[in-house]
Amino acid sequence: MADKITARDVRELLRKRFDPNRYSVMEEVCSATGEMRMRRLDMVVVSSWPSDGYSIEGIEIKVSKSDLKRELENPQKHNVFFGDIDFFSLAAPREVITMSLIPEKWGVYEVYEDGKGELRLKCKRRPIALSDEPKKGVSLPFFASIVRNLHAESPSNRVIQDAERRGYEKGRDDAVSGWELRLAREQIRRQNEELAAFRAHYFIDGRYPGIALKDRAKKLAAMDRLSHLPSTVANLRILSNELGKMADLIGGDADGGR
Repeated sequence: MADKITARDVRELLRKRFDPNRYSVMEEVCSATGEMRMRRLDMVVVSSWPSDGYSIEGIEIKVSKSDLKRELENPQKHNVFFGDIDFFSLAAPREVITMSLIPEKWGVYEVYEDGKGELRLKCKRRPIALSDEPKKGVSLPFFASIVRNLHAESPSNRVIQDAERRGYEKGRDDAVSGWELRLAREQIRRQNEELAAFRAHYFIDGRYPGIALKDRAKKLAAMDRLSHLPSTVANLRILSNELGKMADLIGGDADGGR
């Protein structure tokens, strides 16, 4: 296979190996809850059959020689779990594994290509019990960590999480729609103001760019009011006077605008 084998590939193969009717498989299990510097196991497999003694196996996934080297040189990363688990194993691509470097009690799961482009997993070496004494149980911190992990993966919690996600997405979409509506209204308001200013500029006093647009709009409104006066002698006099004032006003603004 041309592509490099990833940790995700190994996880998927491990999950297929363990029958869900017989085993509970968890990923990213912490050594305890509520601690800032707790350790994690890539995978924990708990047997639910009495014939297996309810055994617990911890599995670390390594996809490079350097990653495996760091694991072997830093034993506290996995030793912290040894009081709570029965077995410990490594899972890695075939080219990463060097059997002489791996402790004899550790199991080894080997991932390889079958020659047809498919990845396979086989148990190269079964793990041996870490302790010669029967395990009496697990510590409360590790038990709490397992329970929390199983709860996070439970169907009911998944339903709740999916509902929360859908609610969040709907709220986000509604907020975006509301924002877009407010933006559209603001754009319309600004466009109306610009149209009014444009109308005032070109229909009132386009020759005098120094006149403020607001003033031009006011003048347009005044002109509109005058144009709607009834055609009586008295009103024509009023119109004449007002037009004179308007001319003086426009002329004054023009002079001041130069």
